[in-house]
Amino acid sequence: MIFQRIKDWLRGTAPLLGGVGRSSKWPAVRKVFLAGHPNCEVCGGNGTFLKPLNIHHCVPYHISPELELLSENLLTVCREHHFFVCHLNSWKSWNEKAREDAKLWRDKIINRP
Repeated sequence: MIFQRIKDWLRGTAPLLGGVGRSSKWPAVRKVFLAGHPNCEVCGGNGTFLKPLNIHHCVPYHISPELELLSENLLTVCREHHFFVCHLNSWKSWNEKAREDAKLWRDKIINRP
C-alpha cells in the first residue's frame, strides 16, 4: 500500500499525504503544456533540474476538478512566483486573478528602468 502511494505520487497522480488525487492524464497534460509554455509567466525564467517550473491551476482542481486538464486553466510559473503571485504568500489561498497579475508583473519586469 505505501509503495503504491509513493509510486503514484512520483507519477504525479496522487498526493503522498492525503489531499485530492489527480487525473491519470495529468502527467501527459502537464508535459504538453510545459513544452508549449516553457518559461515562468512572471519572470520569464526557465526551470532547472533542482528548481523545476510549476504548473498552476488558476481555478484549483480541488474546487473545480473538471478544469484540471484544460490548458485555459493552467499557468507556468517558477516556485517563487507560484507562491507569491498565484497563492498570495499562503499555500492555503489562491489568487483569482493570477493570470492577470502574472502579466502585470511580467510587463513591470520587462519595462523596469
